[in-house]
Amino acid sequence: MKISRKLIQIGMVSVISIALTWWCVAQNSVPTKKPITGDSNPALNRLNALVSYLEANNQTNTLKLFNEYSSSSLALQNSAEMGVTLHILMALREGRTNDVMKLLESRLDSDIVGFAANYKQMPETDQEWLGLHSLSEAQRYRSKFPSKDFSNYVAQAFELLNKKDNK
Repeated sequence: MKISRKLIQIGMVSVISIALTWWCVAQNSVPTKKPITGDSNPALNRLNALVSYLEANNQTNTLKLFNEYSSSSLALQNSAEMGVTLHILMALREGRTNDVMKLLESRLDSDIVGFAANYKQMPETDQEWLGLHSLSEAQRYRSKFPSKDFSNYVAQAFELLNKKDNK
């Protein structure tokens, strides 16, 4: 039971992170179709299904390994985020706004490419729930402020928007 409580906590942290990201993007645009709640989040539902399955089949070793992986992965992600945030804050305080913009735009391009790759692997029902609003906003930004660094990969990611429009 202790392990599943940790997994639920990890899931809730993920849900809150997704919700905050979604909310920040939505501040400059139209509201999304479906609200983000614990009851309708496909990622959290899949996490709960996995934990339930492992518990029901007495896969305590697997559950322990998954919990360790989740904790390590989240700690690594948080550590990386702290490092980038500190770099951004120091650069801003030192007046190096061009460096900050370059870093943030590089992260945006990386997120665009990562999102598209993961989105393609999601079940169609989860794709419908999540939608492509953030990707559409990113495309709008990149059309105003193009980048040469990841342009081919970013363009490939934006092809998702065209495919969804044609369905």
